[in-house]
Order: sequence, then structure tokens, then C-alpha cells
Amino acid sequence: MTKKITKLFLILSMVTLLALPAQIFASVSNDQVLSQHIKEADGTSGQNTNSGSGVKTGHIQNGAITDAKISGIISGSKLGSHSHPGQDITSGTISVDKVSTYSQTKMVHKGAIDGVNTFNTISAALESITDNSAAIRYLVSVMPGIYEENVTGKSYVDILGQSREGVVIRAATGIVPQNNEMIKNITVDGYQGVGLSFLADSTNISIYDCDIKGPVFWLGGTSNIAIKNTMVDGYIIMYGPPTDANTVVLDGLYIKGGPMQLTLDPIITADTKALRITNSMVTGSGGIILMQGKLELQNLVVNHTTQFSDGALQIQAGQATCRFCSVSSNSRSIIGSEVNIDNSILIGAIVGNGGSIKIGSSKIDGTFDLWHVPGTSITIVNSHDGNYAPIPSGTYSY
Repeated sequence: MTKKITKLFLILSMVTLLALPAQIFASVSNDQVLSQHIKEADGTSGQNTNSGSGVKTGHIQNGAITDAKISGIISGSKLGSHSHPGQDITSGTISVDKVSTYSQTKMVHKGAIDGVNTFNTISAALESITDNSAAIRYLVSVMPGIYEENVTGKSYVDILGQSREGVVIRAATGIVPQNNEMIKNITVDGYQGVGLSFLADSTNISIYDCDIKGPVFWLGGTSNIAIKNTMVDGYIIMYGPPTDANTVVLDGLYIKGGPMQLTLDPIITADTKALRITNSMVTGSGGIILMQGKLELQNLVVNHTTQFSDGALQIQAGQATCRFCSVSSNSRSIIGSEVNIDNSILIGAIVGNGGSIKIGSSKIDGTFDLWHVPGTSITIVNSHDGNYAPIPSGTYSY
């Protein structure tokens, strides 16, 4: 009898246990769920907390993730693309070091100003800066607008336009950069005859992505000057040689209108560095005139029409090399002496004026003229004419 009662008790106990909710068996004590017991998110079931695996948005209470739980860099791919009006950003939460490498920034625009960090003119922004140095470099950020003012830069203060076409400085006497300064992404309208001026002995100046409407005057003794991806609607005159032409970078220029007249070091030795102009175009009535010194041209296009100069490339004194260039003129493509040309296209007469002109592996669509100057020679090697007929290699001399 006792055994029957025991069996009946066990059976009833089993039935009772099976009837209990499953949550009772799933409950755990505090701190008993380990990382290994949480299944990774399946990446397919979305945010439905009743299906799939992993922690869902619905499992996280609003406000549960605090600033202290977020640290380190959050990549753009985790943020996605968002648009926020200014009122969404709390003042002071984005510091200058997060938007640039500058320790200080001034803004120039056409709106309301405070006279401390925001201004209506570039000159006023520059005048407000008094502690600029190599350790404290400033940025003057210029919003779109037309600014009618002459601008003389400041050392260790860079001027950056927010739109190359939209930021226009109408300057009667142009813009004058100072040592250790960058000017980028603006248009300078030198409506009274000057677009840009480099002072004598200027150094460490960069002009990037600008449109200069008006002549560029360049005094001697300069060093570490870079002009890149810039259009000059006017002429360029270099009045005196740079201290070291090897430190001058002229790349990606588009010069139209007047000539590019270069006066470099008159003393040429084996160690003399050439002034290099690369990946550029010169069009209009000026061409390139080398008054003296050493010049190196590469990947250059010169389209010349006779007006201010007799030829597209004139070497009055000094030496010049031209590689991978296209030099054309409705008159003379080359005038001068001591010129070496390789892998280029020459359209227009080639005129020797004392010394030697050497042309190799090039297309020559024009006549040769020695101008009856004793000692003049033109040497042709492996070249052809405008109809791709070979030109006999040899030296033509007077």
C-alpha cells in the first residue's frame, strides 16, 4: 500500500511540474548570464524581439546608453548620411580642432558679425589677428560674396574661399600675399591693372585653385613659391630671379591674354636649377618669353597669336628645355637659341637667333629660318612634318 501511495505521489508531482510555466525553469539569478550564453544577432530578423536572435532595439531602454558608454572614434559608416540644421548642434560642442588643423579661425561673410570672430571684410578679419606665428596659425574662411577691398595678407594667416567662383575680391591693386601664407579657392578681380603681387624676397607662399583677373607682378629674391591649378587672365612678369628657382612650383596654370615674361638667374653653371613649369597652358598673344636664365617646360600647351610677342616660345638669353609640349603660333613657334625640344608638337616657323636649337622625336609643321646670324644651328633628329613625312635628320647651320 505504501509503495502505491509513493508511486501516486511521484506521478502527481510530475504532472504538476509539467503544468508549471516555462519561465520558472528559465529564470536565473543575478549576474548568472554570461556573454557566451547570448546568441549573436542573426542580421536578418530585424528589430522584432519575438523572433530571431541577438539583442534588439526593443531590449534597450530609452536613455540607457549614456555618454560614458560611448568612447573612441565612430566611423562615418556607422553614422550614415544625415542633415542637421544649425539649431540641432549645441553651441561649443564642435571645436575648431574638429573642423581644421588651425588653432584659430575667423569667418568673413555678408551677414551679421560680432567683430571678434566674424567680419564683413577680409581686411577687418586680418587686422583683428595680432598673435599669429608659426605656433599659432590662423585661417580666414571667406563665405561667398563680392568683397570690394584691397587685400594685403599676413604671415601665418591663410585665406580660404568657400567657393572659387563665389568668393570674389575686387581689388584695385590686387592681392599681396605675405611670407608663410596660403591663399586658396578665390577669384581676384584686379580691375585697375594688378591681380597678384609677390614682394621682393617673399618666401613660403602658396596660391592654389584661384582665378586671377589681372597681371601678376613677381619681384626677385623669392623662394618656396607654389602656384597650382590657377588661372591668370593677364600677363605674368618676373622682374628678378628667385633666390632658388628649384623651390618655385608652377603647375596646372592656365594663362591667357598677355605674355609670361621670365627673368631668371643670368649666370648659368652646371649647378644652376631651372625654373619648372608643368601641366599648364598659355594662350593668347603673349606666349612665353625667357629674358635670361634656365627654364624647363613639361606637358605644356602654348597657343600663340602674334601681337605682343613674335613667337610662342622666345628665348632671348639663357637655356630652355621643352618635353611633351605642344607649341603653336600663327607666326613663329620657336625663336631664340640654346633650346632643346623632345617629344613635342611644333606648329609655326622655327627661328634660330644665334646658338643652337635641338629637336628630337617631334612633329614639326613649319619652316626653318636661321635669320642669317653666324653660329646659328638647328639640329633635327627622328622627327616628321605635318603630313607625317620624315624630316631628314641633320644639322642646319648658318
